[in-house]
Amino acid sequence: LPPPPSHPNTVQPEGIRVDKTVAVHTLDPENRGQNGVQREEVHAADLSDQVPDTDSETRILLQGTPVAQLTEDAIDAERLNHLIMTPSGSGEQNMKSMTPTVIAVHYLDQTEQWDKLGPTKRKEALQLIETGYSQQLAFRQDNSAFAAFQNRKASTWLTAYVVKVFSLAANLIVIKADVICGAVRWLILQRQKPNGVFQEDSPVIDQEMTGGYQENKEKDVSLTAFVLIALEEAKDICNDQVNVSVHPPSPSRLPTQGTSPWWVGCCIQVIPSPLSAIAATTAAIMPIKP
Repeated sequence: LPPPPSHPNTVQPEGIRVDKTVAVHTLDPENRGQNGVQREEVHAADLSDQVPDTDSETRILLQGTPVAQLTEDAIDAERLNHLIMTPSGSGEQNMKSMTPTVIAVHYLDQTEQWDKLGPTKRKEALQLIETGYSQQLAFRQDNSAFAAFQNRKASTWLTAYVVKVFSLAANLIVIKADVICGAVRWLILQRQKPNGVFQEDSPVIDQEMTGGYQENKEKDVSLTAFVLIALEEAKDICNDQVNVSVHPPSPSRLPTQGTSPWWVGCCIQVIPSPLSAIAATTAAIMPIKP
């Protein structure tokens, strides 16, 4: 047989993305620089093999100390793979298995390490988060709070935990604002005492997931701090539905149901030890205004 006719416009296979490390420098101005200034020159990469009419990008990564690299290596993508799991079980167990997946997706998104787990792993992780979200709605009560089981009284801690995790997951999947904000409204209207402290009438069954705060002498402070953190996470989502303003209540204006805006804060006057670790942590992370 004669050879097939040649065609001038032969289709060529497309190229693939290639990352090139041009240079790695250790910045140590004190020992490697002059007069406290270190200068490093980085030459452009050789792009002679670049596919025509395609874009290239240059990224400069700065790392503070070698310790940071050790930390990053300890929690790299391959080691986070086991955190992506299928949610199941009660309202507590479902959240306990859903949370690591939410955290892992956020971390891998920020560090751009999904390539280490495969191209379909992120989609799989998001589907698992959606599964956890839909399953958790089965434990949502008529008052918008959450419990371990439908026939069990709603838990302050678990509801705050759902608010916190769902607020994080809202950046990844579609979560109805009413689900988060209804829980926020319940926490503020039904669980907050006049002195600003949040109360728990139905402790979590799985105390391991709470860090054992019920055994703490300052458990009211720990619970209040935990709820405050959850409310802060939901603030941007729920501002249109609930005024989640975080202020320390003053003796002349203690938080009461029906006031507007809702005063959500940890009343220092009722904390047995204001300098305790949990109180200090709360004060450090909350945007408290005078």
